[in-house]
Amino acid sequence: MATKLHSFRYLYRMGKGYLFCFSVLALTILACKKEDSSFDERQINIEFSQETSMANIFSAKIHQISRKEIQYIESIEELALDETEEIKLHDSCAAISYCLDSSNAFVSYAEIIFNDTSCSYPARKKFGKLKVYLTGTLNKVGTRMTIIPEGFFLNDKKIEGTIIVNNIGLNDDFLFEWRKEVFDGKIWLNSSQYFTWNSNTFITLDFFHQEMIYETEASLISRNGRTYTIETVEPLISEFNCRYFQFGELELKSDWGLHQRINFGYGDCDNKAILWEDSREVEVNLH
Repeated sequence: MATKLHSFRYLYRMGKGYLFCFSVLALTILACKKEDSSFDERQINIEFSQETSMANIFSAKIHQISRKEIQYIESIEELALDETEEIKLHDSCAAISYCLDSSNAFVSYAEIIFNDTSCSYPARKKFGKLKVYLTGTLNKVGTRMTIIPEGFFLNDKKIEGTIIVNNIGLNDDFLFEWRKEVFDGKIWLNSSQYFTWNSNTFITLDFFHQEMIYETEASLISRNGRTYTIETVEPLISEFNCRYFQFGELELKSDWGLHQRINFGYGDCDNKAILWEDSREVEVNLH
């Protein structure tokens, strides 16, 4: 009888031990599941769309800054300007020096300098220098504008490279066209991280609708060293009074499997876009 009772107690204690181990194991599994639920392997990577948007917006902004300041200088010097183009006041944060060509017919060189870190007009903070070289007046067909940032920062991001804009002239719809190329472009995200890009963009200036239209293709190397390309699916459109793209769509591709599309919306002037990958989509905040 004592032996049976001893065996029963032994089995009971063993059962309690197994039950305790099972409970701990179950709690561990549940905890792991809970922790793993915050990680989604199907989550869309937004790094490439942010770089794409930043490269396009920053290079467009540098071109706009340079064009506006040269336009202002031409108005001061009473050089030939197309009457359809509205002359705008220069950026109050900028200090400008310039030279005319030997015949005083056009601005051959200008330096646009931003040296006040507390100044932000109209909305973006700028610091550093833009060196601008021209072969003729802005609206003369064939004029080439070369822009070289030197220690130049836009919204605290350092921008390097060379931007060349060629004036193609009026198209069949009587709209101004330019070809903008970026060579050895580099944007520093911080003191140690950057990405690079080279691009070829056709720009149409529509004064009637007060908007600029962009069609671009580019190759980039991401901040993590991954190469990918950009192509325009639908032209990007930005109204004169908006610093963001409001319409249009870009496609991002690579030979290592990246395939995304960025849609910039349907007219709202904001920094939001829809990023598509496979059948999934997410709203992203672009620069």
